[in-house]
Parts: sequence; structure tokens; C-alpha cells
Amino acid sequence: MLMADYSLWLVPGKSDTEALGPLIQHLASLEAGSPPFLPHITLWHPVPKSLPVDQIISTLETIVQSVRQTHPLGDWHLDLETAQTGEQYFQSVLAPVRPVPALLALRAGCEAEWGPSRKEYFPHLSLLYGDLPASRREEIAAVANARRKVGGGGDKGQLVDKVKIEEIVIVDLKGPADQWKTVGRVKV
Repeated sequence: MLMADYSLWLVPGKSDTEALGPLIQHLASLEAGSPPFLPHITLWHPVPKSLPVDQIISTLETIVQSVRQTHPLGDWHLDLETAQTGEQYFQSVLAPVRPVPALLALRAGCEAEWGPSRKEYFPHLSLLYGDLPASRREEIAAVANARRKVGGGGDKGQLVDKVKIEEIVIVDLKGPADQWKTVGRVKV
């Protein structure tokens, strides 16, 4: 699956990434052709590659500063719901995110900058990418949910109840998922 442009991702802090990363790796290992990827919640897509990364970073810093005036972001956590199936390649298995005001304000700032969204925002943390039959997606969602309350994560990871968001990353989506690269970062 090839994509162009940049995407803006909310990235969990280190301890949440250490729990979710191995889970995403484990779930990808259950299905041939499903790539592992960095745990993230997509904030905005697409940002045109014609824009310089420094300009995107500056714009994001302005958006974050504006949101901070009405929403505290210093110790910002987003709640993850139970893993479920989706119908798209990039939403094969996912954990929906409760859309709190700070998240929606960041999203609105992006929309004000880069134009109206092509589709309604559905905040989520993807757990598996792939074109799979619905029954297989359900099986893998059950595996993810079984890892929800397991302590410590371990080599198969853990589906946490909430994630601490520390930064927004700008990701170059050129090529397949294992070739995507982070090209910029903004602290929240």
C-alpha cells in the first residue's frame, strides 16, 4: 500500500510505546503481509509535501500554542477503548480514542491551516494494517483485547487503557509502511 504526502501523528510517550510497540509487532506477525509500524493516533492527513518541513513545524507550534491557551497539554492522556475491527487497510484492527476537547481543538487547528477534511474524523490507534476477512480481523482484535489487562507488556506487548501524548510527528508516507520516516517533531 503506497501513500504520498505527509501525515501528522500524535505519538505516545516512551512507556506506552514500549507496551504498544511489541503488541503491534506481535499482531503483525500473526498475518502475512501485515507490516509493523510506530504506535500513533493520526491527527491530520494529508499535509502536502510541497510545504517545507520547517514551515509545517512552525505551523504546528502555533497550533499547539493556541490550543494550550484553553486546554492543558502538559500531562495529556487520551483514553483508548476496546480493540475492534475496521473495514479499511489502515484500520483493520484498532482501538478507538475518546475525542476530548483538546484533541478536537488540535484537529480544528490543522483543518483551519490545511483546508477541510476529506472525511469525518475518527480518532483511533491502529493495531494492525491489512486486507483481511472480517472473521480474521475479529480473531486478531480478540488477541489484542486479551493483552489489555496483562501486566508489564512483555515480548507480546500490552493494549493500555490510555496513552500519554508527548509530541506530534510529521511522517513522510512514501512507500510501504516499513519505509515511512519521521521528518519532524513538535512537543505538545
